[in-house]
Amino acid sequence: MEKINTIENSLAALENTLNLSITVIDNAGTFHTSQSIAIFNGMRVSHKKNLVCEIGFCKKCLAHCRHAMNKKCAKTQEPFIETCWKGISEIVVPLRRDGIHYGMFYAGSWRQAEFPPPDTLPKRFYTAYNKLPFLPPPEKIEELKNILTVFAVGILSLLKELNAFETVPDTRGNRIMEFIQAHAAEKIELVNLAAYLNLSCSITSYLIRNTLSKSFPELLNEERLRRVKTLLTSSHMTLNEIAVLTGFNDEYYLSRMFKRQNGQTPGQYRKRYISDDATAWQ
Repeated sequence: MEKINTIENSLAALENTLNLSITVIDNAGTFHTSQSIAIFNGMRVSHKKNLVCEIGFCKKCLAHCRHAMNKKCAKTQEPFIETCWKGISEIVVPLRRDGIHYGMFYAGSWRQAEFPPPDTLPKRFYTAYNKLPFLPPPEKIEELKNILTVFAVGILSLLKELNAFETVPDTRGNRIMEFIQAHAAEKIELVNLAAYLNLSCSITSYLIRNTLSKSFPELLNEERLRRVKTLLTSSHMTLNEIAVLTGFNDEYYLSRMFKRQNGQTPGQYRKRYISDDATAWQ
């Protein structure tokens, strides 16, 4: 727990130093220890801790800050300024290690005269929005991007020490696990891994068994269920939302697999482990 506390304390200190709110988007529950302990608490992974984001928070917020930005960050390694549908601007920093995109840092928030908010939000939103500072000049933004990028590299190194990117010593095992971690939320099968390794399905299956002592479905479900545990204990997402994000067909199949592995339903697990301050909706 010491390293987990170090990460959170460092993020809080950086917020105070830069006078910026920092949110971590862990899109598919990847950031967990090998014991399935969520590394970031509910408030850290939710924009709802920011008043302007909390007011009028809806599915459009999720569609932009989680899904659209996740796709954009998967294609770039450089931080950038992004303005959401509410007219709120933030710096987005991709969290990438060894060529794999895991999530994003958001830092802000600001307003820009050229991006006014829509007139359909609750009245109190505009009071909060008008208290936001204007976007700093380009040279200041570049300075903040550099600081956040260096900080992100440090956070990723600590996550590595916590086995958040779990790998095995064997090079072939590394490649197998990297593929599963990169694509666990997608509808992947053994044939996709075989193509990635440039091997036949039969040889790939043998290699997995010989290297990792498990089958491809077992490894895939283990990674998905670790992510389910992370999202159950660090968010208030519905089970169906979690199923979609973690690669399961539906919440019923997820529940069946979860109970088979853990001896309890996802709801029972959440009641037992969720912390009082885990109020995230993302």
